[in-house]
Amino acid sequence: MLDSVRRLENQKGPIGVGPFETFRLHLNDTRGVSQIQTGRGYFGSFSDLTCFPAARFEACEVTAIAAVMAPWGVLMAADGRMTLDDATKATASEDLLLKETEHAQKILPIIEPARTVMWGLIGSIGNEDFSLDLRDEIKRHALALSAQEFGTPREYVIALGKLVARAITGARWFPDTGTKSERGCQIARAVFGGCFGSLVRMGIVEFCHSDEVARAHLLEYLEGPMTSQRCFGPRAITDQMYDHLGNPLPDGPLAQYASALNANPLVSEARRFAVGYIEACCSPEGRRLDPEGCKKIGGHIHAATVKPRSGFQWIILPTSEEQ
Repeated sequence: MLDSVRRLENQKGPIGVGPFETFRLHLNDTRGVSQIQTGRGYFGSFSDLTCFPAARFEACEVTAIAAVMAPWGVLMAADGRMTLDDATKATASEDLLLKETEHAQKILPIIEPARTVMWGLIGSIGNEDFSLDLRDEIKRHALALSAQEFGTPREYVIALGKLVARAITGARWFPDTGTKSERGCQIARAVFGGCFGSLVRMGIVEFCHSDEVARAHLLEYLEGPMTSQRCFGPRAITDQMYDHLGNPLPDGPLAQYASALNANPLVSEARRFAVGYIEACCSPEGRRLDPEGCKKIGGHIHAATVKPRSGFQWIILPTSEEQ
């Protein structure tokens, strides 16, 4: 396969620190990288053709999240386990230790008259004492933007990402997560999906820091009505569920959790795909295959949909108080 080709676009937004960088991914070589991309979808003019895979699986050992965009809207599912890292836990107060739970709500709905969007966070979500919590920052800054009008959904996502990045910089939170790229040291990623009026959109925002400044990067921006799937979880689990084209492995040890999607899946089929992926990461079979990668994944699975007419709806309720 060809090496990935990325075009960097610096887009000026109304608020924020530094440029918001947009990467258009065309094709990705799966050799030696922690992600698999399968299939291809197209949008844009033929003079500026952008290609995105129908299915993409990204390695992550701190949470499991799956999202499906289809012509009818977006579905997202997540596990419910939240843990502190060993260094934080060693000196944590009793109140901070209570943050560890099997019932964390990782899907965050933003419901406004002009748009309904849900977010799922992957990676570090707060500083050591949680005085800065990315979940709270997304909700707080989404509220600040709720009365503003934007020309496109992309502009809204860019503006929200910049505000959250500015809050990270203001809190002087620059964790060394060990995941680095030319964009800086990765703090977290956020997969978003929802409806902006009748427009269905999904994508991935990455929060990074370098030189003591946090920035937001729009890694992917997908437009409906194409069907796409994005999954985050242990790579060993993905390898035992799907082949390099994204087809379920019928004889694999996790075959009962794998599911294929067509170009216009039913909501029930999208649910089976997304929830099945989370269930595989939490399953006894999955833990035997990758005990280290799956140990921070578990708890109560929750899932929701966003559709143009019905808006945000839980299809598996969370059990936290954040509902």
